[in-house]
Amino acid sequence: QFKRACYAIRQHWSIENNLHWKLDVGLNEDRCLASRGHAAENLSTLRKLVLKLFENETSMRHGIEMKRLRAANSCRYLRKVLVF
Repeated sequence: QFKRACYAIRQHWSIENNLHWKLDVGLNEDRCLASRGHAAENLSTLRKLVLKLFENETSMRHGIEMKRLRAANSCRYLRKVLVF
């Protein structure tokens, strides 16, 4: 019983840590200083949406940070990420 609980906790934190790492490294979440009103929550939601869009885009086999930089520099790639 105890081992099952420990395993479940480790699984939960593994998922949580992987998501945080992607948001922090790929999208610089920890550098954001927005704190007025609902800005932090709104930006967090947008970052998670962007992260999902980059994960769904499979033509480029690079990490989130490289995909973000490519989308910033290429309208063609940005349209591919946004799927239109």
